[in-house]
Amino acid sequence: MKKNEENKNKFAAFFGSAANLHRQKPPYSVYISPSNDTFNDFGYKPRVRIVIVGNDSDQILDLEGRLGFLDGSPANHTTLEAILNESKGLDVPATTERHRFFTILPDMEAYRRVVERFGPKLAQAALLAANDLVAMKELRPSLRLHSHAERTEVFRLSFMRMSDTYFAYQRAGSVLRGLVHEEIGGIHGDMTIRFMLAGRSNHHEIAFRFEPDSVLPKRISVIIGKNGVGKSQTLARVAHAALKRSPSLVGADGTPILVSRLLAFAPTADSLSLFPSPKNANHRVSYFRLTVGATNRGSVGITASVAIRDLLRMKRRIKGVTRWKIFLDSLDVFSDARRICLVTNSSDVKFISLEDLEYAPEKLHLERLAAVDWKKDPVRVIDGRAYKLSTGELSFIKFAAQASALVENGSLLLFDEPETHLHPNFISRFMSLLDYLLQQTGSVAVVATHSVYFVREVFREQVTVLRTDETGSVLAERPRMRTFGGDVGAISFFVFGEDGPSSFAAQLTDRLVKSGQSWSDIERQYGDELSPEFLMQLRRRMELGKSE
Repeated sequence: MKKNEENKNKFAAFFGSAANLHRQKPPYSVYISPSNDTFNDFGYKPRVRIVIVGNDSDQILDLEGRLGFLDGSPANHTTLEAILNESKGLDVPATTERHRFFTILPDMEAYRRVVERFGPKLAQAALLAANDLVAMKELRPSLRLHSHAERTEVFRLSFMRMSDTYFAYQRAGSVLRGLVHEEIGGIHGDMTIRFMLAGRSNHHEIAFRFEPDSVLPKRISVIIGKNGVGKSQTLARVAHAALKRSPSLVGADGTPILVSRLLAFAPTADSLSLFPSPKNANHRVSYFRLTVGATNRGSVGITASVAIRDLLRMKRRIKGVTRWKIFLDSLDVFSDARRICLVTNSSDVKFISLEDLEYAPEKLHLERLAAVDWKKDPVRVIDGRAYKLSTGELSFIKFAAQASALVENGSLLLFDEPETHLHPNFISRFMSLLDYLLQQTGSVAVVATHSVYFVREVFREQVTVLRTDETGSVLAERPRMRTFGGDVGAISFFVFGEDGPSSFAAQLTDRLVKSGQSWSDIERQYGDELSPEFLMQLRRRMELGKSE
C-alpha cells in the first residue's frame, strides 16, 4: 500500500463529551465534541469542537467546526447530544455507516491551520476521517457524501449561512494539496448594485467591472462625480447588500455575489457611520469597518504603530505567504522603505527597521517587540537621526498594515474618499499598493472619490461617473476617453463639466478687461504667470469688446 494511502487510514474519529476533552487522546484521532457556543441557526445547533491529534499527544489542534447528519442513519440520531446521551459519557467511534455524519470547518484560515500544523498528507487523512465536506469533495468525490449533504436542511440553512464557510466549501480544496497551491480569486466580470436613493426620481443600476486575471490591472473600480450625486450612498448600499448576500447586488451570472470578507474604509472615525455597524449579528459575511487616515495618539481609532503591532502578532498566511511579507512587499512603493523604523525604549538600539522584525530568531524577535515604544509613530531614520513621516505616509503605512492583516482570499474592499489624507503624489502609490494587495489575495475594490487622480489610475471600463439631469435623476456613465495615465485636466473636464473658466478666473478676466490696459501691456506684465489658455481667452474677450 502506498504511504499516502496508509496516512489516510491512520486516523479514527470519535464523538465525545466536552468533559472528556482534557483526557489524553490516542495518536491519529479526531475528537468531535459539543461547543460552548449554543447559537441557534434556524432551529439547528451544529457548532462543535474538532480536536485533531497527530502522531503524538503534543501534536494537537483544537478547531471550531460544524456537524450534520444525513437522513436515515441506522443509529437514528440527528444530533450529537442524542448520541452522547445514549453512550452515558463514553467516547463513541464515529462511523459513516452507523452515523452518516459530515463536518466542515468555518473558513479558509481553519483549513490553512490544519495543513500548516500537520502537513498536506496527514491533514487530508484527518479531515477524511472527520467526513469533512471539503476533503470529501476534493479527495473522494465518487462517494458523493458532499452531494448528499448539500440536500440537507442543516447544510442549506446553517452550514452555508455564513459566506466564510460557503467560500471555504467552494475554494479550500486547493489548500489541502499544500498551502502554496491555494487558489485565489473572487469576483470576475460585472458586479451590479440596484437601489433607489431617497429624494431621487429613478432607480439606480450601477455595474462595476472587474478583470482580475487580465494582464492590465483591472481589480479596482472607481465612482466619481460632484457632491450630492450619491457616491458615498452607493458604497453604503453595496456594503449592506454584500453583508446580507442580497439579490440587489449580483455578479455576472445574476446571482448574489460571493465574497469571503468585506473591508470598509472611511476617511475619518466620524464618517464610519456611513457603513453598517459590525456589531450586527445578522451579517452573513465576515466584516471589518476601518479608517484610512492616520490617527494621533489619544484620538479615536488606532495608530500606524498599533496596526503594525497587531499585524506582527498574526502568523496567518495566504497562498503560503505570510501577511507580514505581503505588508513589507507593499511598502516597495517607498524608495527608502529600509529607512522606515519603529522607535524603541532602549538606549542601546534606538530604532528597529520594519525589515529587521521579520528575519530574526524567535527569542530575538520577542525581545525586539518588547523594546518597541508602540505609543510613538514610525519614523524615517537617516544617518542615525529620526525624521517624522508625513500624515500621508502614516496613513499609507497604517492602511497597508490593516489591509495586510485583515484581507482574505476573495475579499471586497470599499473606500470612501481616501484622498482626504493623501497628497495627489501619494494617490498613485496608494493605488499601486492596493492593486498589489488585491492581486495577492484574489480580491477587488470599489473607490468613491472626488479626485480625478484616482480615475487616471484605472481603465475607463472601471470608471463610473455619476451625474444628475434636470429632472433630478441620477445617471451613471462611462468615460468616452481613455483614462489610464490620462491628462488630469481632460478627465476633470469630462467628469465635472468644467467647459468654462472657474468663477475666480472669470472675475480676473473682467478685472483685466476693465483695467484699460492694452493686450500687449497685459501680456508683458503677466504673461509669465498666466497659462496660455487663460491668455488666449482673455485676448479673445478683449477683441470682442473692441468690435462691439
